Amino acid sequence: MTLNEPQNYWIELLDEGAYRLSSESGVCNFSKPATVRGVGKLYTLSDGESLIYVGIAQQPMSSRLNFGFKANGESGYHGYKWKKTTTEAAALSMDCKHRRNICHIARARNRRG
Repeated sequence: MTLNEPQNYWIELLDEGAYRLSSESGVCNFSKPATVRGVGKLYTLSDGESLIYVGIAQQPMSSRLNFGFKANGESGYHGYKWKKTTTEAAALSMDCKHRRNICHIARARNRRG
C-alpha cells in the first residue's frame, strides 16, 4: 500500500473556534484530496516535537476541524481536548488514501501505544 505524499500545514487557533491554516507559501486553504468527501485522511497534529493528536476522517478536513474546534459541549461533544492547551501554531500533517487502508493504519498505530 502507498499513501500520497503528506500535505503539511500549520494551524493557528483564533477566537471562538476559528483557525488560520498556512503552509510554506503563507496563509492557504485545503486542496484536493483534503477537500474531497469519502477519501480517507489520516492526520496528525504536533506541538513542537510532541505529538498531540492522531485522527482519521472521511469528510473534508475543513469540516472535520471546524467540528472539533467549534464544539462547546452543548451536544455532549466538547471538541478537541488539546485546543485549550496549544498556545502556538500546531503542525498538521495529513496522508490520504482509500478508507479501508487508512483505518488499518490507524488501528496498527493504536496497538503500538
